[in-house]
Amino acid sequence: MGSVLFALPLLVEGGVFEIAAWFAAATPGGVPVFLLVHVGFVLVMTAGLLYFADFRQIEISHPILGIVPRRYAGILLVSLFTSVLMMVLWGRLHEGDPGALERVSRVAFVWAGAAFGASLGDILPGESQGTDIEHLDLTGLDLEFTRDD
Repeated sequence: MGSVLFALPLLVEGGVFEIAAWFAAATPGGVPVFLLVHVGFVLVMTAGLLYFADFRQIEISHPILGIVPRRYAGILLVSLFTSVLMMVLWGRLHEGDPGALERVSRVAFVWAGAAFGASLGDILPGESQGTDIEHLDLTGLDLEFTRDD
């Protein structure tokens, strides 16, 4: 929900196109330096919000490949998917027929807001305190399944 709320204002803002054009144009030696710095900024700030901002204690359990925290990866992937989907649905990704690098830059810029919103939505008080589905213990439940033909 946070990713949608923070990305919506960016989808109607024309400044996204200007910033994306700047990211795509600033390529010394063919490397989009500012775009790469921006993506690094999103990754660091999202991790900072989740694990170092002291809103609440978040434990890392069962990291992906033993390295990447599931919550971190989930927030980044959901916010990226949300950004791409909303930009495509609203016709903002292809407007003005930009090049591929500029399209990636547009998504990256909207992704920043979506990732921050998703992070805040995840860490603010009032979120679910439930157990992950993979950790549910159903052994004590008396479940009975019947089949009616």
